[in-house]
Amino acid sequence: MEHTGLIDQLPLSLLEKALVDLKSPVVLTDREARILYVNRAFEETTGYSSEEALGRNPRILQSGFTGNEKFTDLWETLDKGLCWLGEFINKRKDGTLYSEAAAIVPMTVQDETYYLAVKFDLSPIMERRIELEELLWEAQMVLDSLPIYISYVDRDLIYRYANNLYARGFGREWTELVGRHVDDILPVSLAGKHRKLMEKALEGETVEFETHGPTPESPVKNIYGIYVPDRDSHGDMRGFVDFSFDVTRLKRAEEEKRLAREQFEIIARSVPGIIFQIRQSDEGKWYFDYLEGDPILFEKIGLDPGMAGNNTEDIMNLVSPERREQLKGIIEKSILEMSPSQWIDGFTKDGETIWIKSTATPQRIMDEGICWTGLALEITEQKREQLLIQEQNEALKRQTETDFLTELPNRRKFIPEIQKEMERYNRYESGFCLAMVDLDNFKKINDTYGHDAGDLVLKKIARILRKALRRLDVPARIGGEEFAILLPETSLDQGRLVCERLLERVGKALVTVPDQKMTIGCTCSIGLTGYRPREELHTLLKRADDLLYQAKGEGRNRMAAEG
Repeated sequence: MEHTGLIDQLPLSLLEKALVDLKSPVVLTDREARILYVNRAFEETTGYSSEEALGRNPRILQSGFTGNEKFTDLWETLDKGLCWLGEFINKRKDGTLYSEAAAIVPMTVQDETYYLAVKFDLSPIMERRIELEELLWEAQMVLDSLPIYISYVDRDLIYRYANNLYARGFGREWTELVGRHVDDILPVSLAGKHRKLMEKALEGETVEFETHGPTPESPVKNIYGIYVPDRDSHGDMRGFVDFSFDVTRLKRAEEEKRLAREQFEIIARSVPGIIFQIRQSDEGKWYFDYLEGDPILFEKIGLDPGMAGNNTEDIMNLVSPERREQLKGIIEKSILEMSPSQWIDGFTKDGETIWIKSTATPQRIMDEGICWTGLALEITEQKREQLLIQEQNEALKRQTETDFLTELPNRRKFIPEIQKEMERYNRYESGFCLAMVDLDNFKKINDTYGHDAGDLVLKKIARILRKALRRLDVPARIGGEEFAILLPETSLDQGRLVCERLLERVGKALVTVPDQKMTIGCTCSIGLTGYRPREELHTLLKRADDLLYQAKGEGRNRMAAEG
């Protein structure tokens, strides 16, 4: 056959001749993935004219619903010089989506690489009566490149066409099949079954079948096939087309998936928790798509694995009422950001609270809503330990911030309280006062009556402070016999009244010493000052101390206040 001039015109002129009437979309691209040719079926399927498509990248058809891993596999296969077979979810020019199977074949012509893509929608093929014999012969070069077994059998069961792949399946060349009766070609193990299917096809029925068995190419192949009846323009039966696909890898993958599923079920039932998939449909209904795990945990929280697959509209009833709004917020955030969510809640059953921690990752499923896949673990013991540690920490904090004798705040607690009031003043200009209180001649009490009696006096003073002050006031013991009082939202004049009342109550107080069968009293001296704008803490404390010593120097049992 003379190729001179014809090769020079590849790929477009030959494709125009072979593919212009092909009912399946055909696309030819160069190495840079520029579209060089599309046939009319491409234009009808996609809505793009050839003028709009030529020179552009096939990405114009991408919908975003085909995973990147598929494109990675596509190019890795083509770069090896192999034909790639797969499926896409593509988008037409008008934005509508459609699914298609595609066979993409790399071809080298004059040291240039091209990619021929033939796309298939089997339902239109079965619905239309195509002049297949003429079409198949015209497209023989293309069809021989496809990883699809294709043959044409007439009404007398004589092969009129077979592509190379089909012929090789029987260990023959295609020329050895054409003109031969199917009984001469089909193995005895297949002849009986397929003869009946062929007769159905010749009666006008589209027949689908699956078969498997040894072939010259492989010990075992799984084949999925379709016999499509063919009639002439008068409606008379002419024969049928056999489209068959090697689904061995698919079957193997399905079997591996089944085995993996069984192994997963075994693992899921052995984990100390619950593996779940919970889905919110676009209508807002909730479903457990999957529930498996520790039977004991299911029983503890009152959840039934049989809920999987059922509408779970009352899902919020599984959550404690006081936390439902919080859970709704977590769900809304997870949907908005498509981010993992975490949820901890207590389930009360038979008076016992079971704490569960759930972690789930969302995924949007087209036409089915959003599905969270996650794991729920019991953390009851950890929660109890956490609460115990929290209680211990709070108790320790109280101990470190409380004077053990008087149970008043100590200096560690008192100083931060002053700093808070300073910050509040700087923000709201809300004034406050600070009073330093020191018991007069307290050493004499200890020396005369003993330290136990002195401790009783200190406790008595602490009780007087608590009773005489407001709830928002903060009394503290900051030294041996030295006390301090923080008076929030208090002017100096108001502070004087408070201190005068304290002087009076302390002076009248008597403390009974049980061992010595006597009572003792004491007095105190007070230094009172108000906070000044932008003043440092140490300045405020020093001024209050100075006023306290002024009161003592003036004779004790009195108050010294600024101004």
